[in-house]
Amino acid sequence: MFRIQLSSCLTAALVATCVHSSSVIAQSDKLNSAGKKMEADYKAQIKNLKAELTRKLSSFDAADINAYEKARDAEIKARKVFETYNSGIKGGVKKAEGMVSHAKNKWIRGAEHNIRRVEKDLKKAKNASQRKKLQAELAKWQKNKQDGLEALAERQKALELAKKAKTDGPRLIKQATAALAKAQANTAKVLKQTGLNEVLMGGALDGKLAKYVILQEATPTALALFAQKDRAHMALVKQLLANDDLMVQMLVNDGAERARVGRSQGPAQYGPAMKIYSDILKASAKAKTGVLHELALAVALEHSVPNKLRAAVADTEAPEFVNPVNRYLTYEKAYTAGELDPAFKNFNAWELRRVVNGEEPDELIKWGRSMMRNFRPEQTRGDYGWRYVRIVVSDVKYGSQNVPLDRPELQFFQNIIMNGGVCGRRAFFGRFILRAFGIPTIARPSRGHAALAHWTPEGWVVNLGPGWGGGFLKGIYKNGRDFVATSQARTQRSAYLAVKRAQWIGDVSGEPRVYGIHGGGKPEFWNAMSLHLQERIIAQSNAKTLGALGTNLGEADGSSVNNNPNASSENQKEKISVGSNGSITIPAAAFTAANRSQVQISKSHGTGMQIFLPRFSAAGLTLLRGGTWKSSAVDCGSGARLISSGYGRYDNWGLRAAITAPAGKAKLPRELNLDLGDGVSMQFVYIKPGTFTMGGEGAKPSKWIGADQPKHKVTISKGFYLGKYEVTQEQYEHITGKNPSSRKHRDPKYPVDTISETDAERFCAALAGKTGTEARLPTEAEWEYAARAGSSRQWFFGSKSDKLSDYAWFKDNSGLKSHPVGQKKPNPWGLYDMYGNVCERVADRYDISFYKKSPKVDPIATGVTKTSSTKYEVSAKKAGNYALSSKVCTLGYGQHLMVSVNGGEAINIDLPYTSGEWGKSSAVNVKLRKGANVLEFHRIDAPQSGIAVKAHYLTAQ
Repeated sequence: MFRIQLSSCLTAALVATCVHSSSVIAQSDKLNSAGKKMEADYKAQIKNLKAELTRKLSSFDAADINAYEKARDAEIKARKVFETYNSGIKGGVKKAEGMVSHAKNKWIRGAEHNIRRVEKDLKKAKNASQRKKLQAELAKWQKNKQDGLEALAERQKALELAKKAKTDGPRLIKQATAALAKAQANTAKVLKQTGLNEVLMGGALDGKLAKYVILQEATPTALALFAQKDRAHMALVKQLLANDDLMVQMLVNDGAERARVGRSQGPAQYGPAMKIYSDILKASAKAKTGVLHELALAVALEHSVPNKLRAAVADTEAPEFVNPVNRYLTYEKAYTAGELDPAFKNFNAWELRRVVNGEEPDELIKWGRSMMRNFRPEQTRGDYGWRYVRIVVSDVKYGSQNVPLDRPELQFFQNIIMNGGVCGRRAFFGRFILRAFGIPTIARPSRGHAALAHWTPEGWVVNLGPGWGGGFLKGIYKNGRDFVATSQARTQRSAYLAVKRAQWIGDVSGEPRVYGIHGGGKPEFWNAMSLHLQERIIAQSNAKTLGALGTNLGEADGSSVNNNPNASSENQKEKISVGSNGSITIPAAAFTAANRSQVQISKSHGTGMQIFLPRFSAAGLTLLRGGTWKSSAVDCGSGARLISSGYGRYDNWGLRAAITAPAGKAKLPRELNLDLGDGVSMQFVYIKPGTFTMGGEGAKPSKWIGADQPKHKVTISKGFYLGKYEVTQEQYEHITGKNPSSRKHRDPKYPVDTISETDAERFCAALAGKTGTEARLPTEAEWEYAARAGSSRQWFFGSKSDKLSDYAWFKDNSGLKSHPVGQKKPNPWGLYDMYGNVCERVADRYDISFYKKSPKVDPIATGVTKTSSTKYEVSAKKAGNYALSSKVCTLGYGQHLMVSVNGGEAINIDLPYTSGEWGKSSAVNVKLRKGANVLEFHRIDAPQSGIAVKAHYLTAQ
């Protein structure tokens, strides 16, 4: 009988790929004499291993291989029939009908439409070049139609099978199950008879196969370059190549990373991997066994090519790369302290590579866990599909307008939870927080969108994006379905070894690696066998591919309260306590009444309970002030209010920026000049604190005109800077890179126009990020205070409009267009164009009744009524003044709580930025009466981020 001495199937390929010489070397060093000797030795080892493995594998003849392929194909066919019948019972008819309809109505008809179009164009072709191009296009569409017809025939057969399954399901399923079992048994029988089973299942060749593959992947040259550095490096390579078990473990877990050389992949870095592995074993005796050994192996392989470290921007002395030994020790310490997810102890090195590969500093990994357990403890428990990663939906605000506010002293991920972002930043944060708890995770992008995937006990799942067929991956598993397949097969660790052995034999035979059935390319014999064995393991283990979670939330905000089913059952009653000195401790969860749709109770990570108050934004119609170039004199008055009326922008809508004055400075400059670069600057005028009468002349409210009465006293308690001029097109474009202004007004010195609320907010955020100031829109009260400049009359210059032309471009003198800023006289406080030209956006939202109930100090209307209200009944031993403070966990600056005592006026409590830890607010003074008192806490000053509250404290003064 003719024997394949690995001829046509194996031997010829082996000869053709004699010794893999790498022309690509990761290192720029050259081999010295010792290195050249080692290189020659490694090449000789490859040659000898190949010859030996060829002899051992040459016993398989053509009949053996043909028998296996026939049995394998029969098994695949039987599985397809089984799956078709099974899906038919579970609603597969509808899906099959949809596939047939698609082939008929979209695929084939679309091709026919294009064929007719191209044929028509051919008749009109004017020259040979056009005809040639159109003929090529015609051939393309004709082939597309033929492909569609073939697909239609296959889909119609599948539909017939699905219909049979629906009408005669139980019988057909029984038949298909029996046929599949018979085919699987036959494949197993053939594998045993041919001896293939012994090679794939026995493992006798593992050491030699592993050594051959590692020498090939590392390349003799690159391995010699590593080994020639010194005796220690030489010894590491020798130890690796002598340790069969270690080499097998490395390869089962997909081997060392490859260095990039230009756009190509260079040698696999087994030398550096071995050094990291050795250094970890020296650093910790615990790394030799169990999951910690898997962790050591994962770190060694994943960091064999250094991982870039993403440090805080301000940390200019941070190292360039993650220290792999420290990365191992960080997770070892967390694991032994019980800080990681309970599932961590069962992970293998392949899974752990998806834990230890983060760009975050080691200290931030600990911060991530602490932050979650303080801020959102209920999200660290329960369903694995959303465990930990739910915070992306609930608390990472969607949108890029605040990204320029990222603070250089904070880490990247701390800035994301503070300022939000679009899909990319949200996915980054989700993966970071999963890694912090030791849960394997990967990026799973799709066209124009970023999502993530992570491990669960039921399998890997995608969050915030389309399912496994809808995106792509980086690395060796290009298709997500191939990644899922290997993850499912790897759960059967012993059986999975056969999958890798077939791959390694394929390497010996010179076959190109194929990592999945969805990645493109037809696998040759051994790689096809590898994938078939993998599919068998998956089928026998009944593994299921999970559907995506939160596909509709990838580019949207989710609810930030009551979105975790665990939270509803976590309420434990807590009591208010009074100390011997009269101090009162109020657990946040001890309220007697609350707006429960906006207040969530959770069991704290340590002891006791806490509450969570969700983020919220301003609501309602936006406001603009000052009138425009087409407004009447009356509509340019200091108290006149323009309502946006639900419209986004017009060509006479602009803005003027404000800056919060730095706290703690005794003397501030009268004017502030911000150099934006390239000769562009912005000037601001300091507006001192003061009191004024706010309100207009009794304008009749309409679609565009807001109610401006009653007049009322308002105090601006803190000084601030206000733009000396309206923001110009030059300034706006310099900061944002865009100029939305209408064409008829395009000029660098004109005020920017056609500005929406979002445009204005993004400009201020970007200005703040560029200049390091707290740039923002002025509140309506701040704007009117500055416009009046100490006057209580309709205009700062009097009650008659006869002088308005000296100070403003309005309907009577503008020619119905805008003009360069600063051409008219300033008001008494040095502000130009406060009236007319373009109207200016303010931070407030319109509330027709707000003036009737306006706070007396620093009012701002956000369109939000009292939210997250909690009431507490406390008994004081004595009447008097008490210092009130709150224990909170915050992730953003500028957070507030309001408190009122016994129905009195609400007092603002400024909350500190605690960076995810627990911290106390500064105390405010409240007055209690002896005996019963009612304290009500609420929030109103939009926009606000979510906050966690543990307790409130009252101390007698």
